[in-house]
Amino acid sequence: SLTNFGVFIELENGIEGMAAFKDMFDDHYLFDEEKMVVLGERNKKIINIGDELKIQVVRVNVDLRIIDFKILWE
Repeated sequence: SLTNFGVFIELENGIEGMAAFKDMFDDHYLFDEEKMVVLGERNKKIINIGDELKIQVVRVNVDLRIIDFKILWE
């Protein structure tokens, strides 16, 4: 799903995590609620619900069951 603070990502095995906008340093990303997309202001990269993304695990908190991802742009 897409939110105003990041992108929730579900892996093929059902594990879920989030890529937070505050951790994306290549651009400033905005969530357009009307169009249901995330858009990079300068680079114009677009994320739609259901897009396949290449990601990297950044942090895991086992106690809180939280996984943080980073989107790897190709």
